[in-house]
Amino acid sequence: MKNKYFIFTTFLTALALSLASCDDYLDLAPDNRAEVDTKDMVASLLVSGYPTHVFNIISEMASDNMDHRILPANLSYNYKSQEDAYLWGPSIDETGNDSPKDVWESFYGCIAVANQALQSIEDMGNTAELQPQRGEALMIRAYCHLILVNLFCLHYNEATSSSDMGIPYMEAPETKLNPYYERGTVAEVYEKIAKDIEEGLPLIDDNAYIVAPKYHFNRRASYALASRFYLYYGNYDKAIEYSNVALAGDLEKILRNMKIFPTLVNDVATYCREWINPLNECTYLIMPAYSGTTVFLNYTTGKLYQHSLFIAENETVRSKGPWNPNAFVANDWYHKSGLYTSSGYIVYPKVLYLFEYTDPIAGTGYARGIYPIFTSDEVLLNRAEAYIVKGQYDLATADLGKWMTNHFTTGVVLTREMINSYYGEMPYYLPDDPTPKKHLNPLNFSITSAEQENFLQCLLHFRRIETLYYGLRWFDIKRFGIVIWRRDLTYASDKGDAFEKVTDILELDDPRRAMQLPSDVISAGLPANPRK
Repeated sequence: MKNKYFIFTTFLTALALSLASCDDYLDLAPDNRAEVDTKDMVASLLVSGYPTHVFNIISEMASDNMDHRILPANLSYNYKSQEDAYLWGPSIDETGNDSPKDVWESFYGCIAVANQALQSIEDMGNTAELQPQRGEALMIRAYCHLILVNLFCLHYNEATSSSDMGIPYMEAPETKLNPYYERGTVAEVYEKIAKDIEEGLPLIDDNAYIVAPKYHFNRRASYALASRFYLYYGNYDKAIEYSNVALAGDLEKILRNMKIFPTLVNDVATYCREWINPLNECTYLIMPAYSGTTVFLNYTTGKLYQHSLFIAENETVRSKGPWNPNAFVANDWYHKSGLYTSSGYIVYPKVLYLFEYTDPIAGTGYARGIYPIFTSDEVLLNRAEAYIVKGQYDLATADLGKWMTNHFTTGVVLTREMINSYYGEMPYYLPDDPTPKKHLNPLNFSITSAEQENFLQCLLHFRRIETLYYGLRWFDIKRFGIVIWRRDLTYASDKGDAFEKVTDILELDDPRRAMQLPSDVISAGLPANPRK
């Protein structure tokens, strides 16, 4: 797929018929694709509508969940795209499976699958029996465009998105060679995502997924997507409404059972298997992908840019918090982190790594990562954020409290007063003296009180822990206008982490908040994102 058109329907390769002889050439359909003309064929087609490459690594690298480790000196990255993302630069080397090019092609390929399914459904009369597949196709299309617009564009902003460059929103199968596309605006992309979600939600039917429902946009996953989307869109009433549907039932059973982790064998792979277990009620949608997942696990490889001990101790999975404001105590956490002492990397086992052998004798194949794309715990924090923006602090406290007591063994009950006291007294982050509290400049609302900021700081602290390795922290940085710094660190097993210097800053108006388009996309004629 080198030097292809900047949006390419990858499913055509899978569906294309063998070329006929020259004599029969004119008898073929113009684009030579197989017909999809039964319900079962549509359902089978949609199995290939889920991305085989994920954005997690490049967006984690771009976020403040990563530092540059200059000592030990033997550390490296797996692929140059990791460094490119960390430095907020263009993707120069697109080898591997996690570059912006991989994400762009994979997600637009899935959009093409969804569009072909929708077209086939129309061609078959859009009958009642086809509506579950139609709903799934719409949710796939909405999800893929949402990720692409949030990676490659500035975040949605009521004040600027009607002029900020968007991405092409694909709504029909491609039938032309070398088609021309326009980027449109971020506002237009969001409007179309909203339309697809609203049209698709009522059609989702869990009975359509006899096999592996957690690998499809089932009902809870679809409403979780709507919850996230409307939070990003700034429609907090809808975010609450759809979060309520996604969380319907007994929350004690729907949220992740964190108490199980201390009972498991103390092994990273075992913890990861439990975290992504499709039998868990908390797991709504799972996505296996070709991905260099080892950067998130206990391997030396890929640790030049890493979730460092410095970050973990001060901001994430080893930080103090309302559960224990005095110190980090490992036994306070049901799900414990581990220190990988050869590099100073902190492992929080959440992403299952598998290796798919194509040649067992030679030992070659593909690295796979299994990612939970939507979970009940994320939705709970989505709802808490919407409550905070609306000033409903008691409801927000209840949701934040559920998350905290579910994750920590201390038995501390979170209160409104505790949130105001703990986060109100916390000093703001400095690169050499970090805390979880960074100055907030939200794009779609204004902070109206000290209490509201305290609640937002609590929410972002919790969500940063919850979504670690999932790439969502990068979107929170963009949504809340958070300035982040790049730091060089050293590590020694007997001394721990040491701050060396700041190497770069991502300011509020920095256009690098929109990742640069893949190089071949730009070469094909789509306007590049501006840079200073």
